[in-house]
Amino acid sequence: MPTRFCDEKDPRCFLSEVFPLGEDEAVETAALPAYDAVLVYAPVGKRPPELLSLLRDLPRCPGHYKIAAGWEEGCLSLAVAAGERLLFANVFPAEEFVTAEYFIFATMKSLQLNPEVSTLHFRTPLGGEEEMSLCRYFRSVEAL
Repeated sequence: MPTRFCDEKDPRCFLSEVFPLGEDEAVETAALPAYDAVLVYAPVGKRPPELLSLLRDLPRCPGHYKIAAGWEEGCLSLAVAAGERLLFANVFPAEEFVTAEYFIFATMKSLQLNPEVSTLHFRTPLGGEEEMSLCRYFRSVEAL
């Protein structure tokens, strides 16, 4: 969420509007100063969420449009920025890679971005088949 909204509303209240939270479920926030935003999330396990790592690495992507993803443990993390403006950040359930591809392409379409002229940066290692599948649609697929 934009940083300016973080002070106006309790992060737990904000997250509960878009994600079902248990009564005892913790809610954490992480500042993203490069995008003047705050990530609000319910932590799972002891490590930070993949989306947080992805968002912190996103400014390193070259070019005006920055598209970065990570796919692990049945989840796709995806973030898109235009210059210094964060356009999209979300996590999707994706047990199979074809499901992850679906969410990547649906996001590209909703943001009206052309994959044929875009570079997709992946934080997590891809297998040869997965990389080849994405390379058919994107200008290039690179490790982040």
